[in-house]
Amino acid sequence: MKRLFALAALICVLFTLQARAQVASLSTGSLPDHFYGMGLGFQNSAIPKTSGWINVCTQAYSKMYGCIATDYSGGTTSTRAEAHQMFYQFKGCGLFGTAGAGAATGVTGGVGGSFDAGGVIGCAVPEKLIRQRGIYAVFSGSWNKRNVLEAPDIGTALKSFGSQTVWRFGFGKGW
Repeated sequence: MKRLFALAALICVLFTLQARAQVASLSTGSLPDHFYGMGLGFQNSAIPKTSGWINVCTQAYSKMYGCIATDYSGGTTSTRAEAHQMFYQFKGCGLFGTAGAGAATGVTGGVGGSFDAGGVIGCAVPEKLIRQRGIYAVFSGSWNKRNVLEAPDIGTALKSFGSQTVWRFGFGKGW
């Protein structure tokens, strides 16, 4: 799992170096066509309580994004297709509502469902601070539920990882 996270981080860095053209900024009233971000998360009822996350999004409609979201927590990996809808925009910040569903995998190779609903605040980092356009600080809070089938048996019951409140913080690149 550490190798997968390192590979995803490397891909994000390479995209950052490649994305040179038209970086749209929330401060100009327009949204970027594409976004990817990564960072750390905190869950109230998981062990360990920390996690990593990666999101890759593309603008589907004027204020709606389609995203692939992945969370890594202990022995569980959760990957979801999500929709992010912008509800409010103020200067360099935007407030989004999110919802998604997908699959979760456990340490023993079990597979189950993953569901997530919440909100995201994304703010453009001023270009003067980092000398690069299109960088965003992202904070989100969501309700997350994962169920994983512990054994390949069809007769084995799902193990619920319970409902969790997940807080995430990180940075991303929009272009």
